Amino acid sequence: KKKEKKRLTVAVFNVSLAGNIEDWPEELTVDLVGSNCSKDEPLLQCLMACAGELVGLGVDMVFCQKCIHPRIKLYLESKGVLSIDRVSIQHIEPVRRVCGAKLLSTVHTPFPARFLGCLKEVNYIIRHDKWYDLPDSINVTYSML
Repeated sequence: KKKEKKRLTVAVFNVSLAGNIEDWPEELTVDLVGSNCSKDEPLLQCLMACAGELVGLGVDMVFCQKCIHPRIKLYLESKGVLSIDRVSIQHIEPVRRVCGAKLLSTVHTPFPARFLGCLKEVNYIIRHDKWYDLPDSINVTYSML
């Protein structure tokens, strides 16, 4: 009996996951600026809640058009989630289409599971000390090089 491979669940963000306050909704920014806390700590707590939500949803990969905070990357890695940041604006839409996800433009949780995408597998090659992902979509044949 052939064992079926697990599909990889994917989240695709087009906002910073590094705590850049200018990328956040105005109402959150106003709340943070008016609080007694430093800006960094509430932002990091919000990002950690977002990462925890992704882990809870069973996400295996996170693609982010902008940066991912190093502590968030470490947390995701410790939970077995591969995070890929700085995916260019030119490539984020093809990545989204390949996996069938909707772009997540907020870090406010919860995320509807229907916004997540999936891939059969992800292979990579290394050329001239650079890594290139070759995602294998469920419905689309596509390679990023």
